[in-house]
Amino acid sequence: MFEMKPLEKPAQHWTVTIDGVRQPGIRHIELASQWGTLIWGQRPEGFEGWTFKEAGGAITIPWARLNGRILIGMIAEMRPNMGQRPSWCAIGGILDPGETHHQAVLRETMEESGIVTETAISLSGLPLISDRLYFVADSAKDEGVHAYHLPFSGEDLELAADGGWQLKDGLSLKGESVLRFFPWKEAARMTADSLLAAGILRLLSNVLED
Repeated sequence: MFEMKPLEKPAQHWTVTIDGVRQPGIRHIELASQWGTLIWGQRPEGFEGWTFKEAGGAITIPWARLNGRILIGMIAEMRPNMGQRPSWCAIGGILDPGETHHQAVLRETMEESGIVTETAISLSGLPLISDRLYFVADSAKDEGVHAYHLPFSGEDLELAADGGWQLKDGLSLKGESVLRFFPWKEAARMTADSLLAAGILRLLSNVLED
């Protein structure tokens, strides 16, 4: 009987240069910081590759009901690794050392959108994983990105001159990025940010009736 066997892939030995000093024959690399650990070496699947063990993060989804529609708030920010134009993304980021997920999402909300609040509400469901191929997080251990939501009233919004809706004066300070609200179907199609897309789905699963 003819049997197919996978070809054995030879191990890759890297030459690493650190501060001008070459170190040949490296098979395992770890670069650690307060935000996580980047690893090159044997992956759990049995082949060599990159993984990133992140410190954890949090996102929040501002939203409102207006004329029977659910509007999603998202920020337009420059993300050079997503292209040379502003991208629609979720508010959020990585935990600072010693922060809880809730503290992180309040800080990131204020920094990025200008909204000062203590009322970000946790969305029920497992923590999100930024990228299942490269990011290492065990959601059963509460690792990964926690999702929150921040509800507004439709009366809190007004049409924005550049499209979508914005918060009325006095509801937010000036943040790092532009915050706009769009109908959820439109918002889901406008974003290339996987965390925002997942956050929209998580929000709808929490606020819509069966």
